[in-house]
Amino acid sequence: MKLFGLLTLLVSAIIGFGQVVNKDRLNASIATIPLIKTNTIELVDQKNAYSMPSEVQAESLLLYDIAEDEILVQKNTNTFVPIASLSKLTTALLAVEYLPLDSVTTISSEAAERDGSSAYLIAGERLYIKDLLALMLVGSANDAAKAIADAVGEHLGGNTFEKRQRLFVTLMNDKSAELGMRHTFYQNPTGLDVKAYAPSNYSTASDLVLLIKEISKYPLLWELSRNNEATVISLDHIEHKISNTNIISSDIPHYVGGKTGTTDLAGESLILLFEHPFGHPLALMLLHAPAHTRFEDALNFLQHNNIL
Repeated sequence: MKLFGLLTLLVSAIIGFGQVVNKDRLNASIATIPLIKTNTIELVDQKNAYSMPSEVQAESLLLYDIAEDEILVQKNTNTFVPIASLSKLTTALLAVEYLPLDSVTTISSEAAERDGSSAYLIAGERLYIKDLLALMLVGSANDAAKAIADAVGEHLGGNTFEKRQRLFVTLMNDKSAELGMRHTFYQNPTGLDVKAYAPSNYSTASDLVLLIKEISKYPLLWELSRNNEATVISLDHIEHKISNTNIISSDIPHYVGGKTGTTDLAGESLILLFEHPFGHPLALMLLHAPAHTRFEDALNFLQHNNIL
């Protein structure tokens, strides 16, 4: 009994000492343990959980944590690629920087010309800038993009459609330089390829991250882009209805917004912004994917990383 009592005291002493010694060790390891705070789960080292599935067909892919300003997964992020209608994100950004959303613009005959995706605007009708943004961001309407560029160009003093478009394109490239997008070049506000053998607008995934950061200062743009459709009635009582070109937006949990881009030379591109189930605002970008593969790539990536 004396030996047993002695052992008991010894073990108690060891445990008591261990509780003091291990306290710092316990505190130091908290960052590796999921913490539950009023229905919010925080994973401190969550970034290391993401990986690239082997099936991705896009030329470039990037997963970006907006809040932490950190790239979590990347593939060919510095590769030059044509970006097609992703260009319209810069068009939208300049619209909100230079024009009041409730300002009215009259559609010119040149802007109303139909080329690619269209909202079927009519020369002479009047629309609010906010409504043009909705048509452009939801349905990727090229006529709406040209009308926005026309309005900004007029604000800058352009007296013909051609001059107004040139002024706006100069503004697009100046804005890219201002944001540090050193590998980005624009020739038009739509992303349409002017020549069949040469894409008009180029960028890289790394550059477009800088654009996403800037646009996130204007949440309305993402809000407009996430609508399944846009129905706009001009001041002349003409209705324009357009569906979202992002056909998987309703499949993405906590979807914030995004943009598609497609031309023959650019292939397919896609930007998705969403809130991760653990609370991280993330952006997934796929550039220059083969035809009919961008949505498959995106869903594969999200499923592979247990986001869907």
